[in-house]
Amino acid sequence: MSLYNAQVLYGTVTAGGSISSAFDLNQYSTVAIETPGTIAGTALAFRHGSNVNNGTLTGALVVNDSAGNLLSVVAGASQVITDIPELAPLRNISLVMGGGTQATNAIFKLWVK
Repeated sequence: MSLYNAQVLYGTVTAGGSISSAFDLNQYSTVAIETPGTIAGTALAFRHGSNVNNGTLTGALVVNDSAGNLLSVVAGASQVITDIPELAPLRNISLVMGGGTQATNAIFKLWVK
């Protein structure tokens, strides 16, 4: 893997849900999130878990910043969201959609390196 060779991980928020399947970031520390063409809500928050079991986090906890605030980013349809350094030390994460449940399956891409 070269320095500029980003990899893509996929996760789905199923119809009627608001939490994505789990992403195992493995050895990656830089993350950008690509949102699908249609998403419910205007923000994404994050959960971290100790392991991934059949696409689901085990022992999931909400991710907060150093001030104790919920770590979230503004999100809209068909965007790439960068600059989320708080995720760097975490291995297993899932996305939480703020503002409602998804009407149809939504596939998110995490660009990692």
